[in-house]
Amino acid sequence: MAISSVGSDTTQYTQTGTTQQRGLATASTTAPPAGASSANPSVSAGSDMSTASSVVNLSAGAQVIADANAQGIGFGSGTFTIPPGMTDPGEIAKAVAAQVRQENHRPFDQNKHRYVGAISESDFENEIGNLGGSQSSAATLFGDLDSNGDGSVSDSELYTALGNTKSDTDSATSQALMQLMDTNNDGSVSMTEFSNVEMGLTNAEKPTTDN
Repeated sequence: MAISSVGSDTTQYTQTGTTQQRGLATASTTAPPAGASSANPSVSAGSDMSTASSVVNLSAGAQVIADANAQGIGFGSGTFTIPPGMTDPGEIAKAVAAQVRQENHRPFDQNKHRYVGAISESDFENEIGNLGGSQSSAATLFGDLDSNGDGSVSDSELYTALGNTKSDTDSATSQALMQLMDTNNDGSVSMTEFSNVEMGLTNAEKPTTDN
């Protein structure tokens, strides 16, 4: 099948026999060499993202993920198998979504047909640390995402915030998330950088019993 690209992010489709696979290209997250200038010099791993002055934007590919997140759809990453003979885009989307649910740990209630996970404050801070953020920035971001003040970030709150990185790019919360995503400090979030944060935070979710 044809190879298509979105901005600087490449989505490649390959076909072997009757099985099609969708692979997400891996973007480089290597820091600039010592002494080299950076497009986003005020941000470094572990820095307080809420006070960084440089504005970060989403690449075209990252905007695709943000659009999906705004609808509560997890983009995921990796390679997914499309059943042989399946050509309808809607059916393909359902098949890939089912595989994404198996690959990540996003709690899903089959009876309620919705995601019911949430991230505790301590788990949130740990994951932000794993992603390169500081404890102070994690605390600020947690407070911003916990919109109902119940002491946890629900799946809905998380995906709303991820979606808002496109629709409300200049907000403090969106910029804090994108500063976290922009691991190579070039001022632009690639598809892979966005997906890494989405998956990291999603996998920190644990099932809740009060949804």
